[in-house]
Amino acid sequence: MVCGSSKHVHAAFDMAVNHRLLVERYEYNGQDVSNTFYATASAGYAGNLEPLVSNVAEDMGRVMEGVAAQAWSNAIWALAKHEEIKAGRLGQGVFVVLDRGVAAMGSLVRSGSANPQALANVLWALPKLGWKGDMSVVGVLASALAVQAANAKPQALANALWALSKLKWRVDTSVVGEQANGLVKKASSATPQVLANTLWALSELSWYDASTYSTLVSALQSKFGEAEATRDQQCLAGLCRGAALG
Repeated sequence: MVCGSSKHVHAAFDMAVNHRLLVERYEYNGQDVSNTFYATASAGYAGNLEPLVSNVAEDMGRVMEGVAAQAWSNAIWALAKHEEIKAGRLGQGVFVVLDRGVAAMGSLVRSGSANPQALANVLWALPKLGWKGDMSVVGVLASALAVQAANAKPQALANALWALSKLKWRVDTSVVGEQANGLVKKASSATPQVLANTLWALSELSWYDASTYSTLVSALQSKFGEAEATRDQQCLAGLCRGAALG
């Protein structure tokens, strides 16, 4: 259910976010925080989240200690979705949460506890939130996703490549190649938008492989009978860019 569709649903979210967690000082933990952020983003909650984000940022050591990779990923993804909808609504505390979350994800990745979707969601969120932190951690996340590319969905791989291009990451060609190859193997099931975004990202990353481009361009061309592709100028732009480079 979407918050905007019912004032009662919106009121329930207000109660959970502003009263239960902040006024009653409910002893919430990291999973509670992750679930709350994720639920508010998924439901399109438009209330003020700055007090909650600030409260979490001030008590990071207690609240987010020992949080699992999936919970961190959900929280970071949700904050990015909120920022995408209404920039500036989260306050400065979001950068404290983000820095701690990215560092935690870097450590969790090294222990092998992050799945492809969790990795892709965190990478996608970083440019959305204007993150300017340690780029070596980006390399760790991108490398971990590359290793698991065969198990990643096309959308996840496309989002990760888009994020790497936006972050101006110092390209590791083997990492980009593994992610691109993972998408090539699933090109027939990818949407036109995913294929176009991938071609755009690879171009921005100055990464080129003739076989990869040929497969992606061919797959996108074959989908131009679909309504989504024919009306989407970005798909056309992606096709033209891929064709020019191929």
